[in-house]
Formats: sequence, structure tokens, C-alpha cells
Amino acid sequence: MMKKGIPVLALVCIMVLMLFLVACDEQETVTTTFTTTTTTPTTTTMTVTTTSTTTVASTTTITTTPENPFHGSISGNWTGHTVVGQAVVGTFSVNIDRDGNVTGTFEGTYTGVIAGSVDACGNLNAVGTAIINGESQEFDWLGTATLTLTTTGVEGTWNGTGASGTFIGTGEAA
Repeated sequence: MMKKGIPVLALVCIMVLMLFLVACDEQETVTTTFTTTTTTPTTTTMTVTTTSTTTVASTTTITTTPENPFHGSISGNWTGHTVVGQAVVGTFSVNIDRDGNVTGTFEGTYTGVIAGSVDACGNLNAVGTAIINGESQEFDWLGTATLTLTTTGVEGTWNGTGASGTFIGTGEAA
């Protein structure tokens, strides 16, 4: 009887060892998606999937958005005319953050705040708001941002009810 028990015991040990080895054998699959660099805003998404014979599959997604290249502080001048020909002048100062958000102020004939955005291609789209004769007036500030190694700038036109003109400014690139 002893002779019959040894092969059965050996077979059980081999099966337990095989189960252990299968349980410890982990397989990993990594799937990565990359987008190419372009001059327009892109989003890069990486998906990492890990699977194992002993665990449930899990997925992690990492999304990054590229930094807006035009960020910095800019100041300059604005000029224009009212619909009746009166000259209007002043200065402005804006900050463009790393996401392209524009905030700032303008002073002169009209005084107010500016808010808007610059996209990754340099297109400025903002609104200036001022109180004129006790009423809130909005002025569209549309233009282009420029960038060199050390400076950034904006130029374009502003337009509102009763007045319009141009603006230009430069500053230090961040």
C-alpha cells in the first residue's frame, strides 16, 4: 500500500506546484496611443491596461493638454474714434496665462476690464467692458498674438457701439 500512496502523493504535489506557478505567472499588456505634434491644439491620451491571471484588468487614462505658447504680460496703446468723429485714446495691460486665458484692464477715454482668450494659433478673442455715461458698454477686442524668443505681443481692432479703433502692445514672454 505504501508503494501506491507515493505516486499519488507525488502527483498531488506536482499539481499543487503547477497551480502555484500558473497563479504567479502574470501577463501585462500595455496599449499606448500617441498623437503627433501639430501647430493646432491637440490632446495626448495614453491608455495603460494591465491584465493578470490572478487580478481583474484595470485601465488608467492620462490626458494632457499642451501649454499655450503665447502666455505672458502685455501692455500697449489703443486708439480710435467715436461715430461722431471724436478721438478716443488710452493704454491697456493684459496677462495671458498658460491655458490662453486673457485678463486685464484698459484706461483712457474709456476705462474698464478685458477678458477673453488666445488660442494656440495666436487668435485673440476678448471683450472689454466699460461704464460709459452710467451704462455698461462692451467692446470686442479681436486680433493676433505674436511670439519671439523673449517677447510676446498682440495687435488688432476693437469695436463697440459708438466707437472703434485699433490696439497694439508687447511684453515679456513667460
